[in-house]
Parts: sequence; structure tokens; C-alpha cells
Amino acid sequence: MAPLTLALATFASLGLAGPSGEACGVCAAQLAQEKAVSARLRTDLAVVRAELSVLRTGEASSGRSGSLSHSYTGVGGEEVVEFDGELQARVEALERKMSALYEEQGHLLLKLRKFEDFSLRTLEGLSTGSAILPADIELILLLCDVVRPRRIFGVGNAFGYSSLTLSYACGNAPVDVIDAEQEGGGNHIGTKLTRHIASEAGRDIQVTVGFSPADTARALRGTNGTYDLVLIDGCHAPRHPLADFLGIRSAMSSRAVAIFHDVGLYRLWPDIFKVLRVQRSAEYRTYMGRSFPNEMGTGFAYWGFPAGTFDRFGPLVEFEVGRKHLHEGFR
Repeated sequence: MAPLTLALATFASLGLAGPSGEACGVCAAQLAQEKAVSARLRTDLAVVRAELSVLRTGEASSGRSGSLSHSYTGVGGEEVVEFDGELQARVEALERKMSALYEEQGHLLLKLRKFEDFSLRTLEGLSTGSAILPADIELILLLCDVVRPRRIFGVGNAFGYSSLTLSYACGNAPVDVIDAEQEGGGNHIGTKLTRHIASEAGRDIQVTVGFSPADTARALRGTNGTYDLVLIDGCHAPRHPLADFLGIRSAMSSRAVAIFHDVGLYRLWPDIFKVLRVQRSAEYRTYMGRSFPNEMGTGFAYWGFPAGTFDRFGPLVEFEVGRKHLHEGFR
């Protein structure tokens, strides 16, 4: 069954209407509006942090700028505290590499700009979606170390920062990404820039312009069962992350990870709980940044790995709790 047909069939089984391409256009406007409402965003982040029982314990003893240690309750009830200076160095090295790639093409990668309770990273003079943040890069590096993906799929490209990060972090594994070019007037330039940098740098990246899940099959170079890592960072309106997942689900392997970006920031928990409902073997964790704070509430679903593989990545989201929140209309 084709990805779109399978996704729509699954939506029907959940009693939902599938999202359309037109809805993604609405989504872009919604994202811009949401980012302008700082009070709501502060509330969202407060809810996420409270739900995850995150305790920030202050600056790490190394004294490095931006270094944080975090504690949370592990699966065995023990307190887990993480800080990884070596991982921080890897993140910073990759960030320098990214900056150099864009500067070689005449584009200045702006430093992280604080917007109320979260940060944005963009290209100077280019109107597109923003890039992933240091904690996201941490997570990608760690997951690539564990998963060693054969193929990678991404929903959402903006100007290519996440696509290139996936490529460099995962040993130039083939990266197929789809982008609807709906976020800003410079989105099409971001697509061209990604393709050009990838070609110049010898990175195995293919960017397809289209809507997920309608055009997902067209964006895939690999066969079903060969995609081990997925990054879903497209439209952040309700039901879209679930639709994106259902569109790529049949192409994912029996041992795979799906990263969901901005879950906390945009209150996408209902989509996550529905993902767990349709992918019964999956578990979901919200990543706790080891050297950088996870400002966006990014997390990941995974299945097919030995028990305990991701215990130290962050707190486990319980499916039963998700069902309760869905029933109560949890935002």
C-alpha cells in the first residue's frame, strides 16, 4: 500500500480527517502568529518542563558557556544527572562546520537569537523556517552513534541546516528530505542552497519539493524497510506530525527511530500519543540536553532496540498517561 493511502486509512481508523496540502499553507501563517505570542509560548514551555519534572541544577563545573547539567528520575527510580563535555565539543565543531559551509556560499549563519524563552537560528537576509538548535544536534549525534542508519528521511528542510547535520553526523548516509516551501519567501532559495552545498561538499542529500504525506513516496530513493532514522520537523499544526509519521512509516525498518521536533513548544502531545497508539511496539522519550537545554521539547519514538538502549536519553512518556491526557483534552 502506498504511503499516502496507508496514512489516510490509518487516519480513518482513528476517526480523524487527514490533513491537506492547503492546510500546510495555513500552518505557515499559524507558526508566524504563534511565535509572536510570547505569553503563550512561555506557558507552553512551563507546562512541558513541569510535565517532565526537569530540574536544572545550574552551571556545570567546567564553567563552559551554555553548559548545563540536568537531573531526572530514571526508569529504576534513581536520579540521573548528565553532562558531557566531549559531546559539547562535537556539537560545537559541527556548528562551526555548518557556519563555514554557508559562509562559503555568501550566507551568514546568524548566531542563536533569544526570543523570549527560546532561541532561533536563521540565515541573514533569507526568510525561511529556522534551524535546529544545539540540543537537537546533540540528540542527532547520539542517535547516529547508536542507530548507524542506512537511510534517513526528513520532513522539513528550510535552508538545509538539519539535512546537512544529519548527513555529517551519520557518516554521509543517504538523506532524503521533503519540503513544501511554505515558510517564508526565501524557502525556495533555501532548497536551492541545500542542493548546491550538498553537491559541492559531496553529501548524499536529495531535497524534494512537495507536501507530506501526499508526495512522500516520490521523495524516497530507498525501498520500504530501509529507513532507520526519520526527522519530522514540518508543519507544526495538530495532526500534521502524525500524518508525516504515517506517510513514512511503511518505509521505516523494524529497528528505527523517529525524531519529532518542537513537540513541547507547539503542544503536539496528542499527535505523539496517537503515534504510540498506531505503532504499538514504540516507546517515546523527550531528550534531555546534556550540555545544552532542549528548548523546543524535541523527543523521539523508537522500536526494535534492546531494552535499556535509550534509558539515559531522557524521561519515558507513558502511553497510559497519554491516553488519560487525550481523554481530558490535554494541550
